[in-house]
Amino acid sequence: MSGPRRLLVPTAAAVGLLLALAATARAEERSIPLAVAEQGFAPPEIEAAAGERLRLEVTNQTAAAIEFESFELNRERVVPPGRTVAVYVSGLSPGRYEFFDDFHQERRGALVVK
Repeated sequence: MSGPRRLLVPTAAAVGLLLALAATARAEERSIPLAVAEQGFAPPEIEAAAGERLRLEVTNQTAAAIEFESFELNRERVVPPGRTVAVYVSGLSPGRYEFFDDFHQERRGALVVK
């Protein structure tokens, strides 16, 4: 083989490897259901491993909009009544990360990273 054909096999192998790595990375993301009801978040506390990729599935079970907010996680999302919104977090160091409903601040929870 010579010229462009010679590069085709290594290039195809590299692309295949990248696609496999991307699929593996996505598979390692953990989805966690997090409901918001009148009495607060359920569960009120979530545990995760340091560096873990998380997809928080925030479901609003109230009759009014809520705002999932966390200063420590640098996230805020409005969730309409009866809807579910994904909040992604990753690369966290061990610690306690508080979150709350900004519209009803008595509703609070935490993500505990170990």
